[in-house]
Amino acid sequence: MYVAPNDALSPTGLSNRLAFRGLPTSYVVSDKGAIEKIFVGPQQWKKGDI
Repeated sequence: MYVAPNDALSPTGLSNRLAFRGLPTSYVVSDKGAIEKIFVGPQQWKKGDI
């Protein structure tokens, strides 16, 4: 779990650069470090969803 620093409302802050739009926000990250998919809000994860 990652919690955004206090710059959450700054236009150049980490929250905006990572496209945080709500909590929780989950990311699927490729093996090269690129964000492939973003899920905003609570999810009902089931095996095989991703």
